[in-house]
Amino acid sequence: MDRVSRRSFILSVGALALAPQERIEPELILYNGNIWTVSDRIPRAQAVAISGGRFLAVGSSEEVLAMSTSRSRKIDLSKQTVLPGFIDAHSHPAAAGRSHLRQVDCDLRSIAEIQAALRERARQTPAGQWVLGFKYDDTKTSRSFLDAGIRPTQASDYPPGPFEPMMALQSEVTRTDLKGNLWGAQQRIKVEEAIRVGTINGAYASFEERFKGSIEPGKLADLVVLGRDPLREDPSSLITIPVERTMVGGRWVYES
Repeated sequence: MDRVSRRSFILSVGALALAPQERIEPELILYNGNIWTVSDRIPRAQAVAISGGRFLAVGSSEEVLAMSTSRSRKIDLSKQTVLPGFIDAHSHPAAAGRSHLRQVDCDLRSIAEIQAALRERARQTPAGQWVLGFKYDDTKTSRSFLDAGIRPTQASDYPPGPFEPMMALQSEVTRTDLKGNLWGAQQRIKVEEAIRVGTINGAYASFEERFKGSIEPGKLADLVVLGRDPLREDPSSLITIPVERTMVGGRWVYES
């Protein structure tokens, strides 16, 4: 990865002047990473400093580590890729929970498997009662929206469609379904565009782009650590990239 310039780092750290004095000391430093910030000011970085649930600084490992104290926790990312936290701009988690309890999950690999699952539920259901299924759908972002200057979001509409963000990236970039069928090739977008759709665009849609959606000083420390770099991956295998860790507001909420 290209070295982050000292000028870019200083511009980033300038935002620290807005933070309360007691939070200048980093609580956590993530370094030696391949960080895609989705920020036009500093698109790439190696390290971030975090305190109070927000990013304090973004830059090179050398310069961010220089901010550490004896109380700062430090984690070596070992070159792993880091992206801003994904934002699902339209989903129904409460309804999804009820659906999983009451209906048949139709997120299966063939019509025959769906039919078999519905028949099995029908066998267990008293006569006269409905047998319902859900998650038989998919949504994909449109190239036309981006070309028209519209900022589309990564919106699963879960439970009708799957919610996995890496699946959404692959869908947007390849426009293929699970069987490899191509749907609307002219609507494919680049990986970099798909990442923006799934991060900063979601924050923009809820009027929160000043607080989240990219890795920048002062913003909420939301991020994901991936097992491989999606920009170096075959687009047809993006869905296989493992999510190693997820951080929300400076707190690890998932670790593989």
